[in-house]
Amino acid sequence: MAAALPTEALQSIILNALDAAPITDTRSLPIGATPAGPAAEDQLAIKGALDSLAARDMVTYEAKNVDLNELTAEGATIAQNGSHEYLVWAALSTDEPKSVKQIGEAVGADVAKIGQGRAMKNKWIAKKGDGFVKATEAVVDTTKIDLEEVRSTGNLKDEKLLADYRKRKLVEKKKVFYYSVVKGSNFSTTIQKLETDLTVELLASGEWEKASFKKYNFEAEGVPPAAGALHPLMKVREEFRHIFFEMGFTEMPTNRYVESSFWNFDALFVPQQHPAREMQDTFYLKDPVSSNKYPADYAERVKTVHQTGGYGSTGYRYPFSDEETQRLVLRTHTTSVSTAMLYELANQPGGFKPAKLFSIDRVFRNEAVDATHLAEFHQVEGVVADYNLTLADLIGFMEVFFAKMGVTNLRFKPAYNPYTEPSLEIFSWHQGLGKWVEIGNSGMFRPEMLETMGLPPDVRVHGWGLSLERPTMIRYGISNIRDLLGHKVPLDMVERSAASMSTKTLCSRPSTLAGLTPLRPSFNLHSAVKNASTTSAPPPKPKGRARRVLPIIGFAGIGLSLAGWWALKEDERLTPFKFTPLKIKRIERLTPETSIFTLEVPPEMLPLPDGASDLAIKSLYAMQPDVQIQRPYTPLDSAGFDASGNGEIDLLVKRYENGELSRWMHYLKVGDQVRVRGPETTWNIPENTYDEIVFIVGGTGMTPAYQTIKKLERLTNPPKISVIYSSPTPSTILLKSSLDAFAAKDPAKVTIQYLVDNLDPGTKKNPIPGMVVGRVQLKLLKQWIGMGGATPRRLVVVCGPEA
Repeated sequence: MAAALPTEALQSIILNALDAAPITDTRSLPIGATPAGPAAEDQLAIKGALDSLAARDMVTYEAKNVDLNELTAEGATIAQNGSHEYLVWAALSTDEPKSVKQIGEAVGADVAKIGQGRAMKNKWIAKKGDGFVKATEAVVDTTKIDLEEVRSTGNLKDEKLLADYRKRKLVEKKKVFYYSVVKGSNFSTTIQKLETDLTVELLASGEWEKASFKKYNFEAEGVPPAAGALHPLMKVREEFRHIFFEMGFTEMPTNRYVESSFWNFDALFVPQQHPAREMQDTFYLKDPVSSNKYPADYAERVKTVHQTGGYGSTGYRYPFSDEETQRLVLRTHTTSVSTAMLYELANQPGGFKPAKLFSIDRVFRNEAVDATHLAEFHQVEGVVADYNLTLADLIGFMEVFFAKMGVTNLRFKPAYNPYTEPSLEIFSWHQGLGKWVEIGNSGMFRPEMLETMGLPPDVRVHGWGLSLERPTMIRYGISNIRDLLGHKVPLDMVERSAASMSTKTLCSRPSTLAGLTPLRPSFNLHSAVKNASTTSAPPPKPKGRARRVLPIIGFAGIGLSLAGWWALKEDERLTPFKFTPLKIKRIERLTPETSIFTLEVPPEMLPLPDGASDLAIKSLYAMQPDVQIQRPYTPLDSAGFDASGNGEIDLLVKRYENGELSRWMHYLKVGDQVRVRGPETTWNIPENTYDEIVFIVGGTGMTPAYQTIKKLERLTNPPKISVIYSSPTPSTILLKSSLDAFAAKDPAKVTIQYLVDNLDPGTKKNPIPGMVVGRVQLKLLKQWIGMGGATPRRLVVVCGPEA
């Protein structure tokens, strides 16, 4: 086997064979007593040896490929023993009937289940009483004959029949790679050792004049320097900070982790009997126990409004305890910082001036540590103070703020907070769950809190907040919060986690991470021309009380409510919210850098329906477990996500030199597992909305178009699908035969237009009728798209090539 040999040994075999005659097919290259063969690992090993020789100009080679059909394990068994229907027929007699159970005992339950129906269809067997008998004395097992032909020739004359065998998983199509090799300008049967350094010894002896030096590889990457790295939490924190700064906010100082109960609770108009102030919810300091470092006159006004009311309020009507207000705590929310800042605004020289403030820092809760909770976490909080603000202003501002995070289509629901009135819970439609989920908490601070500080009566303050950990966990695919914070965090994950999870995914909506879009999506290649829109009808309004966790106190409680994105029933089903391992069933290599990975989905793991339209384009996230990197792939057929499919998901994956995940996947083999989550709806295209959908695609960006075409046969009134496929050369067009088959089957519904930069080396004639070579003119592109034509409703989607 070539893969088992050292590179030097392979180089010697290649040079000796080439010395005798040009190598037209490396599959026949003699490795010992046998040829190298078509195995991918052997051909890749040969390619490695060829690359090394080509770098010395000793050889030149050309990559070639051919499509062959191979029998699956089941197909090989049928070719050996006969088809299921033949085995059922052979197990019967012409006069003595056998029951279904007896047939199953004779040939096996699985064979009997498939073979009985096919034998009846072929009229090989007949029903007699409660059993079956032979209906004919002799039969011709064409399935066995056909599969024997495939095994011996790799092909079958009847392409339609061959496609049926592939559908039945008896035959699989594989692209086999090999190379043709000729002598290079420096050909020799011996490999001269090349000098890599110009040493003092070479200079002193004069040998440098005769020596051959290895060429510099200016494309090679250097060794990554040892350097520090931002923690994923800090990366997401910076994105939040940029959003706030972009909107004109000022960051508040948050360096006071220890606060008196006055600032943490009382100044916010939180009663001293509130459950959040009990020992099981709050960390109280043991030494020192108390502090009275707060304005005495302000504290007296706070005490009065608690006991007897004021500013239109009756207060709480309880005896206010000075001892309780002085107790020191680890702050339970950063709203204590907001309170102190609002007090300074009210009492600054020159009086109150409008302000927009935010903070992102740690808060502390006396909670049991588990996979989704820590005793300390981060709160993101913002406040806006100005004259005559209204609830409508708050709602409008929230829509703008969350839109900058990539979260749209908001709904607001009345809620209760001790220090805000009115208070609103913020919901967004979750496409994967098919329902509304809470994403934030907000409100307008109460007059009892604001006017006590000395703020003018017509000043209103908006406040809102959410956690930092949940979006970070969602973004980086971390299901256990202890893997994000604490002494168990792997440093390798911190060093190698991408600063942004948007990894130039062609033809992908800004990646939805458990339903949350990235905070500031920066890479979005899908586009639409005039009169094309992907806006769907708004989802239904929330009914009743959506599932959430009530905040203990403060906007930091939304950190718990965001757990609703994760707190799903633990079962084996695929969901967008947790990673599930799927086994690799097959790997089909299309090119040396591109493969189709077929993942097996057992029936019990099929996802629940998500309410998306039948035209919706679905994606699946895969994760590299060592470095917590994830990225979406669009399966070739979304039928694998429901019971009507064959329990398989095909992912088209191209290996990129700097792609951690794609390189890792190409190291995997059949039987290995890939951790995935999904399906996610990339585009929810409503049915009967468009007469035509045009895909402009390139490379693996063709997968959304392919998936959409596969849906056509399942739709009652499908739109026309037009694909404009751009590729460097004709040989790099992926899945061309399948695309051509779609177009040939229903040319009124599917059209394919190919565009290449150049023809393949050595090709003089355009091998594909109608294919355009070179740059395409705008006029021709408009003609292909059909702009100005008669179609009234058209959607154009660009899925690569990368601009």
